Amino acid sequence: MFMTTQSLPQMTEAAYVKVRDAFRRSLPGKVTTTWVTANIDGYRTEASARSLLSNLRQFGLITDDGTPTDVARQWRADESYAAACEVMLRTAFPADLVDAVSGGIPPADVMQNLFLSRGVGLGSAKNVTRIFRLIASKDIPTGRTRPTSNDGAVKKGAGTRKSRSSAGREAEVHRRETSHTTPPGPEAAVTVLRYFLDRGRLAELRVPPDLDDREKRRLFAHLKIDLLDQVSD
Repeated sequence: MFMTTQSLPQMTEAAYVKVRDAFRRSLPGKVTTTWVTANIDGYRTEASARSLLSNLRQFGLITDDGTPTDVARQWRADESYAAACEVMLRTAFPADLVDAVSGGIPPADVMQNLFLSRGVGLGSAKNVTRIFRLIASKDIPTGRTRPTSNDGAVKKGAGTRKSRSSAGREAEVHRRETSHTTPPGPEAAVTVLRYFLDRGRLAELRVPPDLDDREKRRLFAHLKIDLLDQVSD
C-alpha cells in the first residue's frame, strides 16, 4: 500500500513536546491558529500554525473544529500517556505497520526503509520516522525530546518517566537540537544556532538575527541538516 506525504503526520519532536507541555499547563477549549501562534514557539505564522493543526488532527488530538479529544486528555496526563500513544499511532499510521512493530521499535534506518518502500520521499521518511519512534517508545518526554536510539531495536516503554542518568544524557546529545541565543558583548546582534553532534560535541552557526524563513530553509538545505521546527519534503 502506498502512502502520500500529505497522509502522514510530520510533526517534529520539538513541536510534540511544546504542544504537550502547553496542554498540561491548560487544556484549551479550542485549538486554533491563534492559540498555536500564541503558545507554541516556532509556529508564529499562519501557515506553520495550520500545518501543526493538521498534525494534531491526524493524531486524533483535536477534532476538525479544534476541540481537544479524549485522547488529548489522556495524552497530557502521565498515567494515561502510554494508552494515548497507542491510539495516536493507530489513528495516524496504517494498522499493519503498527502491528509489525508491536514487539519492539526497529532502528531508524529500518523504519525509514519501510516508509520509502511505500512511496514516501526520503526527507519525509526521516521526519515521519522520528515522530513515529518517539510516540511508539511511549516514554514520557521530559522537556527535551529523547528519541529512541538509531543503533538498534528498542523495546516499547511502559509509559513511565525516565531518570536523567548519564546514559540518558548521552542519548540526548545524539539528538540534534537547535537553540537560538544572543551572545553578549559586541556580537549581540548575531543569532547563534547550536547543534549537538556525536560524542558530546557542539557545533555553532552564527547567522544574522533577521534571517527569514525562506533564507533559513535555503541555508539548512545547503548544509544538509534538518530543522526541528520545520518540515522538509
